[in-house]
Amino acid sequence: MAVALPEPDHLAGSVKRAKLLLAFAAQAGIPIPDDDLKAVLEAEQALEKGELKLDQEAAFWTSLSKLAVAVRPVTIASLQDTELVTGRSLIGLFTNRASKYVAWGSMATLLLILCVQVQAVQLSSRIQGFDDLVAKNKASNDSVFKLWGESQNAILVIKSLDPKTDVSDQNAAEAKGTAAYSAFAAAYYQNRAIKSARASAASLLDFSRTFWMATFFKEPPGTDKSPPNDTIPPMVSIYELTSLLGESVDEYRPRQQAQNQYDILYRLLLPALYGLLGSCVFVLRSVSSQLETFTFTWTRRLLGSARLALGPILGIASLVLIDPSKTDALSNLPQIGIALIAGYSVDLVLNFMDRITGAFGQPSSTQFPSGKP
Repeated sequence: MAVALPEPDHLAGSVKRAKLLLAFAAQAGIPIPDDDLKAVLEAEQALEKGELKLDQEAAFWTSLSKLAVAVRPVTIASLQDTELVTGRSLIGLFTNRASKYVAWGSMATLLLILCVQVQAVQLSSRIQGFDDLVAKNKASNDSVFKLWGESQNAILVIKSLDPKTDVSDQNAAEAKGTAAYSAFAAAYYQNRAIKSARASAASLLDFSRTFWMATFFKEPPGTDKSPPNDTIPPMVSIYELTSLLGESVDEYRPRQQAQNQYDILYRLLLPALYGLLGSCVFVLRSVSSQLETFTFTWTRRLLGSARLALGPILGIASLVLIDPSKTDALSNLPQIGIALIAGYSVDLVLNFMDRITGAFGQPSSTQFPSGKP
């Protein structure tokens, strides 16, 4: 058989809350009229004896109303939720129940941002390095083809000389041909070294597809910078030379994969993290101010939770303001800061969106409360 629980005494709870207001008013130096003080104390004593009269209860509720007005904006709920006059000293941002999860979450978000930002900067620098080597390789190819043509022309000049030509003229032509071929050979070997570095850069990009580029313990494959030991035939044809200088199509696969990874990091993950960090900063700033003035209430957690959820969303939405053509992470830092501002100024962004939608149709009927979380 179930035992009926006793009904809670709301009047006794109200007397305790009234004494909490009195304690705060005494500590804050807020003057309380003697009549109101006596009304609360007399109601407490009469309630303990079970002799509370009607006029005493009426005087108590009147005094409680006056106390609530005197200590505004502090309320009974805020005093209870901030644990005032409870003897507890753990009221800091990292220990109070109202803010410790947000505080530790913001520190974890900042650490994750630093890791992702380092990854994005390293990835963008390697992509840029590969693109520079590609451009340098193309310029080197043009130089090799040009010097090859000059070398072939010099050889043709030597072959076209009349056997009766003066020895000095023959020697001069041969010296010119040797010099042209030497210049061509030097440009060719330099081109091969550039191509080897380009292949190493492509291999490094392929190695960088993993999220953490841990190159501290071993070198990634394909990083040998030694020049190739191939030789050049003395009468290489234009077709053979084109084949030797041809580009490897497979090098662009890791480049595109690295670019896709960079886009995910810098276009999606970082804006969401910056938006979340901005929301955490605003919530911490608001909660710390409310704890200091004893105006925090647990009902504000709903507003804080909504802001923490909207921060990453608005951070990603701020992508429309970021130029997607840039691949240098350092140059994009001022633009990625828009996500941080969007996460911090959620109310401003939402009000701006409401004005835009109101200009093209009926404004939203949802009104946000004026109180800050």
